[in-house]
Amino acid sequence: MTDQSPQKILIPREGASDDYVTLIEINAPEGSAVQADQILCVCETSKTAFEVISPAAGYIHWAHNVGDRIAVGAACGFVSQQAMSPAQVQHWLELDKPKEASQQPAANTPTGAGRVSKAALDLAQRLGVDLSELAHLPLVKTKDVQDHSDLQKSAETPSKAITHGQRLVIYGGGGHAKMCIDILKRQIGFQIEGIVDSTLTPGATVLGVPVLGGEDMLPQLRDAGVRYAVLGVGAATNHTIRSKLFNKLKSHGFEMPNIIHPTAVIEPSAQLGEGNQVMAQAYIGSDARIADNCIINVQSIVSHDAQLADNVHLAPASVLAGGVQIGTDTLIGMNTSIYMKIKVGARVTVANQTSVVANVKDDSFVRP
Repeated sequence: MTDQSPQKILIPREGASDDYVTLIEINAPEGSAVQADQILCVCETSKTAFEVISPAAGYIHWAHNVGDRIAVGAACGFVSQQAMSPAQVQHWLELDKPKEASQQPAANTPTGAGRVSKAALDLAQRLGVDLSELAHLPLVKTKDVQDHSDLQKSAETPSKAITHGQRLVIYGGGGHAKMCIDILKRQIGFQIEGIVDSTLTPGATVLGVPVLGGEDMLPQLRDAGVRYAVLGVGAATNHTIRSKLFNKLKSHGFEMPNIIHPTAVIEPSAQLGEGNQVMAQAYIGSDARIADNCIINVQSIVSHDAQLADNVHLAPASVLAGGVQIGTDTLIGMNTSIYMKIKVGARVTVANQTSVVANVKDDSFVRP
């Protein structure tokens, strides 16, 4: 390695069937000094997670971020003998881009990042569906294409509530409720009856959905045939209250459906309880277990074999490695990473941007 030519950190092949890995943890900050054989990051295949070590001593410069999919044999970053400026880093990234680009399927090709059945391709052409928008699916089938077309049509009138399907009430009308409303408007099968929130004026609207009144409306709504309820209270600063509200809705006889953003990816072997909310671009891996009333927020990753107890909230961009266990009523902060097979107890709060590398006891507060 010379000053003029930084050494690539190449992704090894850890599984015979995996051509791509997911970067789930970075252990060396951008521009920091590293030693030869130091653990730099953790990547995950469909079957395992593995550590990538530094090929030499020097300064680390990353080509990818946590959550990125990287081709086997491609560079996830560089190690240089001297720290490089942002312009120098960009120079080497541009030089390396042609080789790596040739290893990745183009996002605007018919197949995107996965495979497409011939029948699905024909249907997509007839309906005018852009298959790159389904690139997160390993295999695009005709049902996927038809569902996506239906969702696009329903999204053409975003200011209106759903007017078909099973009747449903949303408890709470704040910011988190807005996220739930937008998901429900794209999730065929539910009709939003209205919002129950004692702090809002009856007759007001939230994203076009009417406020019906306070919680004294719940028995009336259930008696009137409203069967389903969604908990629209995020309560990040008072997380345990979500358990009380969930139980209150259950005590009134409401069923609590899982709501899932269409861009979220949930592997077929994963299992979810009830009342869970999976937000945009979240990922739930193979054989993961999600109990009840959990929030898997935007761009969060729950890796294979992870287990979440009731009322766990993964804030945006949090990453759980394989086999992680999270206890009841626990909040995992934004941009937090939890190492493989770590056990985090009940009623724990993990602050934003924390790297958790050891087990955490019940009722703890974990800071970076």
